[in-house]
Amino acid sequence: MTIFRQPVSRLPNLARSPAESRCLFLWVLVLFSMLLTGCTSDDQSAGSSADAPKTETVGSRWYTAEGVSRGAPIFARLCADCHGKKAQGTFTWRQRGADGKFPPPPLNGTAHAWHHPIRALGSQIKFGAPGGSGSMPGFAQTLSDQDVIDVIAWFQDKWSDEIYANWLVREQQSRADTQ
Repeated sequence: MTIFRQPVSRLPNLARSPAESRCLFLWVLVLFSMLLTGCTSDDQSAGSSADAPKTETVGSRWYTAEGVSRGAPIFARLCADCHGKKAQGTFTWRQRGADGKFPPPPLNGTAHAWHHPIRALGSQIKFGAPGGSGSMPGFAQTLSDQDVIDVIAWFQDKWSDEIYANWLVREQQSRADTQ
């Protein structure tokens, strides 16, 4: 049985306490303020040395740098032909094709992938496009649950901090709704 059909507790733990949620909100507010004022921080580059352990999370995100690295070749082999080498999708992803299906959307944070909780993203990768709305095949016979998580980590790593923060709010709400 896959984690995409099991209880939420088996998925990567993204739950936040009220204090952590307030902290995340303040972090998003500070980030937004920095974007408005044009400030940048060079402190992040210091934390990304080659000596850093591979199990370290990427910033304050749920995934690890190691997971992103494992997801890259999987994406290149199975996903890039349709979603683009940099997860940029097709130019006409919003328009149904002659077959009535939508073309592959961007997964890099510029389309709607960030609107979906990790469970939905994983299910679509494992089982294909829901309701025949797209031509996404399922990879249940090809990818392990860890492979799916790593592919999600790879394309989420392309998301801006603002898009990721918005996704995280939706993810937490989705988990609260299922409990």
